[in-house]
Amino acid sequence: MVLTIYIYGDSKIVLADCTIENTSETDMNLTKFEINLESGLRSIDQNGDSFYLRPKQKCSKVFEIAKEDSNYFTEGVHKIGAISLEWKRQFSSIGRLQSAVLETTRSGNLELKIETPEKVDLLSEYDITLKLVNTNKVTVDVNLELEKMLDFNQAVHFIGELRFDNILLSTGEEHKISSRFLASRRGPQFFPSIKATSGQGDDQIMT
Repeated sequence: MVLTIYIYGDSKIVLADCTIENTSETDMNLTKFEINLESGLRSIDQNGDSFYLRPKQKCSKVFEIAKEDSNYFTEGVHKIGAISLEWKRQFSSIGRLQSAVLETTRSGNLELKIETPEKVDLLSEYDITLKLVNTNKVTVDVNLELEKMLDFNQAVHFIGELRFDNILLSTGEEHKISSRFLASRRGPQFFPSIKATSGQGDDQIMT
């Protein structure tokens, strides 16, 4: 049997993509295919799936993992957990295997998430929520600037305050900013640029 694991995801979710191949010449009934998580983590999907694999057949499962407190995975190495397997074959005893503890390495970043309505009417004002997230190891002081209206050909326009200074974000902290916008043209809409500048002098342009 061969177990292959790929780890990926974002600052909120870790995905463990696991594939098992039955390399034996006999059938295998995989009765346990689970992940034993480290403390403080939870699995969003359900454990307990079983698979019947003939020789050379494969099965896959993606474990979706988040923090129990719904916080972010910040910069550094995070231990996730170990894959636990049990299987039966026709003429042999129960087999068991547990992988080494899986780890994921996250780089620090300043992230922007935007919450908007799915559909909007022309020339009507709508609320928008901007979420700034600091996944760096250090606290950052952020200035946020929303692009002002350049001309009437611009499809989306921010309304109201356009600059927010001295937003202090500690490690893993999320800060919400409420604003408003309107759309002046039909079709797909693209937001004007949003510029976030940290006190360390690192500029990040996010649209």
